[in-house]
Amino acid sequence: MAVADLSFCEATPYLNVPAGEISISVSPNGESNPLWQQAVSANDGIAKTLIVSSTSPLQFAEFTEDLNSIAVGKARFTAVHAIADAPAVDIILADGRPVVPGLSYNVPYGTLDLPALSYNLAVVPSGAALSDAIIATAPYSLNSSTSYIVVAYGTAADPEVMVLQAPTRPESAEAGWLKIAHLAPDAGDVDVFLNDTLVAPLLGQTESTVFMRVAPGTYSVSVRAGGSSDEVAAQSIDVANGAATILNITGTAQEGRIEPLAVDLSTINSTSSQLTLINLAGEGSVAAVLADGTALTADLATGAVESVVVQPSTEDINVSVTNGSANSTVPLGLGTVYGGNLYYVAAVNGAEGPEAVVLEPAAIAQSVDSAPLSLAPVAAPATEVPPPPTATPAPVTEVAQAIQPTATPAVVVNPEPTLVPTAAGPTARISLNAGANLHLRQYPSSEAFSLGLAPSGAVLLVLGRAGAPEPPVGATPDPEAEEFVDPAEELEEDQDLDPGSTWLNVAFATEDGGTVVAWVNALYLIVQDARGFPQRLADLPTVPMNRAGETLNSSIQPPSPPDRTIFAFSGNVAPGARVHIRRTPDIAGESLALVPGDVRLTFLGLTEERDWYFVRYEDASAIVTGWISALYVTAFEQLGRSVDLERIESNQELVILTGEERGGVETFAAPTSGIPESIRDVVIGEVFNLNPGINLHLRRFDDAASESLALLPGGTILTVDALSEDGLWVRATYDGAVGWVASEYVRLTLNGESFDVNELPVVVARPLPTNTPEGASGG
Repeated sequence: MAVADLSFCEATPYLNVPAGEISISVSPNGESNPLWQQAVSANDGIAKTLIVSSTSPLQFAEFTEDLNSIAVGKARFTAVHAIADAPAVDIILADGRPVVPGLSYNVPYGTLDLPALSYNLAVVPSGAALSDAIIATAPYSLNSSTSYIVVAYGTAADPEVMVLQAPTRPESAEAGWLKIAHLAPDAGDVDVFLNDTLVAPLLGQTESTVFMRVAPGTYSVSVRAGGSSDEVAAQSIDVANGAATILNITGTAQEGRIEPLAVDLSTINSTSSQLTLINLAGEGSVAAVLADGTALTADLATGAVESVVVQPSTEDINVSVTNGSANSTVPLGLGTVYGGNLYYVAAVNGAEGPEAVVLEPAAIAQSVDSAPLSLAPVAAPATEVPPPPTATPAPVTEVAQAIQPTATPAVVVNPEPTLVPTAAGPTARISLNAGANLHLRQYPSSEAFSLGLAPSGAVLLVLGRAGAPEPPVGATPDPEAEEFVDPAEELEEDQDLDPGSTWLNVAFATEDGGTVVAWVNALYLIVQDARGFPQRLADLPTVPMNRAGETLNSSIQPPSPPDRTIFAFSGNVAPGARVHIRRTPDIAGESLALVPGDVRLTFLGLTEERDWYFVRYEDASAIVTGWISALYVTAFEQLGRSVDLERIESNQELVILTGEERGGVETFAAPTSGIPESIRDVVIGEVFNLNPGINLHLRRFDDAASESLALLPGGTILTVDALSEDGLWVRATYDGAVGWVASEYVRLTLNGESFDVNELPVVVARPLPTNTPEGASGG
């Protein structure tokens, strides 16, 4: 048995398993009859999270976690929707901005690399506001060099959330292990910095980070009061290659201390764990004992520490705390003790004297062999076929692979796995969630055109990996071109290429007898040689990376490309104020529309100076295309995610315009006017004779320089009651506003019959100026 007593909403650490197909049997606690059995493919060095969230069907959904290295000060974030009866959801910030939009049930989502900070997040139905949250806003502190999966689970009526975390890979082959534990009893939340880079934001008392992998060297550690610059403690520490260090934050809020503790992890293996007990209390002694009273450690005085090997067991471990004449024994509540873990317990000063604090166990080498022998294994199904022999990979708790954020895989109905190619050579089986598909790219890039989709379980013939580009036929090589360096040449003999950054050229046999030759990322593949053993990627032949994939003798169609429309959001305006969309990129340009803040506009381009954006605004009656000042655009969005101009430009999607483009208005229906229901015996004016996209001004007086009260597109209906003295303007009412419009652009009718403009009464549009009385002063 690999795992015992797993309760609802609990998760194991990553277990180290042999690569290949493995059979998982799940049984009720203490019973041998399985609830269900499931075959899962395990890839060498790749971390998979299995989540069961529904009884229909009763099976695990598989999610691959990206544990590749990230820079110090960064955390990796993704989410899983595991509420079977809930619709798609968004994970949003407290200000309403989406972090993970459109998250569907049991569908993987790409990852985000974020600064190590504390984020206030809520879960809402997709497209809903914060006020409609199904999981209320709560703080989530993301530590450096750690991958987080936020799992929404439960039911739509009673949703819950849990957070899974695991350390990411180190940035280089040489690295040390560093864990930070907050054990100061009254210091409150603290921020921890390494060399002035925040690595542990708002770390709470009795909380700790995972074992972060950091480069060897000397680090300046600064502990500051949470959210402020007030330093609680500071110290310089050394991190050695392969060595593990726990930074214990102790003391008080006024006089904090950093107490580094070197921990030897060499005694930990799949069948043995280590218990480390340290006494950080100011008085008294502590000791670890088994439930039957057997002593594990000696009585440790203040400042003493002892590490002992513990074997897997179903019995708990107790800590005996002695303070003067008082003695108490506290069970640690570990439940089942597995092999492969570091169990770390610290005695600290509590409100009533010394007390034991148990940190989250650190899985170093836990595997399917780590459970106590007293737990009888459940018999495997008789039809199980053992996987081919493979080498045991390094602990998956500390190593994994990296990919860029990917779009949600397309889904096909009951796909039939493609037959194994008959040609000899390396093959690759696609390893994705059931029902998911892998893009077959024209070139080795996630941004390249997709030639088609191959279902999970399909077997591909591997032709090679991406290598040096080949020069075009007849072209002269560029002597100044950067020389291609094969990453395989920089590897040690026992190393291999990173699957997440390795692209393979493959052949996919389609159901209609054709073939698609394309590029796929090795992260999603189980690659084997012709004998069925794991294939070293670095040993594959190279294929020029600029060799295009193609479809041969097949009717397979490429998937519909995602809508990459870029949207801009108006803002930086006072409540109730509006922003002009102008015909030209100038504050003197004609205003075509007024929009409030936080309106989504389609972003079409910008001036070379980047001070005006060309946008499109649509509503039920018209489409307005024009210019908006960059001062009044606060955000951009693409594919449901926030982007900025630098990201748009790096994707080669930023359109630079000359500034001579002119905006316009296209109307679908006449705007609502202020005309009464009964218009009998009332002169009606209809705006007409305008060029496409042009609007007619309703001005305060009969003067082209007078203030514009409204813009009237063709087809607008007005009530008209007077004519100017020169006959060039008519007085009209529109939506309650009374003004003047040029008569040549208005067609008049009375009771449905044509009406002569000269029959309107002539009025003076504004009072004539009067002489200033003698002796009066003007101002």
